[in-house]
Amino acid sequence: MAEVRDQSRSRLFVSLAVAAGAVALATVLSIPLKDLMPHSRGLLLFVAIMFSAWYGGMWPGILASALAAKSFSYFLNGQRGIDLSLENGARVVVFGAAALLVTYLTATRKQALADAKALNEQLAKALEENRVLRGILPICMHCKQIRDDEGGWQEIERYVSERTDARFSHGVCPDCLTEFYPDVYPKAAANSGD
Repeated sequence: MAEVRDQSRSRLFVSLAVAAGAVALATVLSIPLKDLMPHSRGLLLFVAIMFSAWYGGMWPGILASALAAKSFSYFLNGQRGIDLSLENGARVVVFGAAALLVTYLTATRKQALADAKALNEQLAKALEENRVLRGILPICMHCKQIRDDEGGWQEIERYVSERTDARFSHGVCPDCLTEFYPDVYPKAAANSGD
């Protein structure tokens, strides 16, 4: 239990480090491009957010969103202090909201794909376990043997057992009991209430 917890914690720290690295790389690549793309300066930061959420899930995506918002305002917007202007506040709120939305959608998509994969594996396993006979089976009208795909004849029990998970147990029906065991039938009829 403790080992699983340690592995999970270790995976989370790696995911958080990847998120921080992705934002740092996106920032470094965005700085020279900010004058070439004045209306989409934070585009690479959104890519870093999406990658972080895809790679690590919700918490790394949230960390990437926070780091990207700070990086956007400091490096790409030139805001060195706290700018309380309405324009800058609106820009930061819109960027932050979009970043969190991207994080949520990416993490949710990843989880949905993982769930779909697990369900597909369960379905494949169920289909593998469910072996069913289908189609027309050629059966001898006298001895009830079945002709197989190679043209040979097999007892019905063997044929069905080899192709399905069904198993047989044998008994005697009342009609056969009367026909083949007439001396036992009166006792069986008296015990069954017939």
